[in-house]
Amino acid sequence: MYSEIESIHISMVHDECWGVITNSSNTKIETLFFEPYTNQSLILGIISVKGSAPDDISNFLNLFKNHKAIHKIIEVRRAAGIANIAFFESIGNMTASIMSNYPILWYANSIYNGVEEWRILLPKNMSNELKQDLGDIATINLWSSNSFSKDILSFRLGLTDVERLTLKRAEEFGYFESPRKIDLNELSRMLGVSKQATSVTLRRALRKIVYNNKLQQ
Repeated sequence: MYSEIESIHISMVHDECWGVITNSSNTKIETLFFEPYTNQSLILGIISVKGSAPDDISNFLNLFKNHKAIHKIIEVRRAAGIANIAFFESIGNMTASIMSNYPILWYANSIYNGVEEWRILLPKNMSNELKQDLGDIATINLWSSNSFSKDILSFRLGLTDVERLTLKRAEEFGYFESPRKIDLNELSRMLGVSKQATSVTLRRALRKIVYNNKLQQ
């Protein structure tokens, strides 16, 4: 089933966020993960910090751990010019807490020179409400969006069009039933590809489904 999706690019300044540290620490931040724990008023975050010089990351860490929004640093892993940090931050007035209220299909978030950039995909007709919520806590410098159609299930599972079609035909013609109504030879003939190619595509698609199911558990 194809649904309308909105692709949104947001650039904003949020003075209450620890991201303002990038103004003085010469670092760039990329968000790897965030998960709100509303019953504890906290957000679990994992970020990647990149610096141009050896002292850049050390300076950032010193400022970061003392910022009022940071509740606790759980772990820091450092390598040359980069550090990955797992931490808890207060949930109040955080852009991540607002984002978590929406059914975001995909996101990328970075912070540099105090400017926070978000690129997100949302079901259509939700962007105006999101813009208003973010505008209550931050200054929005840029907001651009465009819409397109996409098979939501395949998109969330990371399936290619070929994988989606192969699974669809396999289900339609009874390949997954017990006993099977068609075998791999018949399915591959219907798809117009080799038996080996069909087998590889099915295994790859099913592996993605199993992997995504594990992530949700």
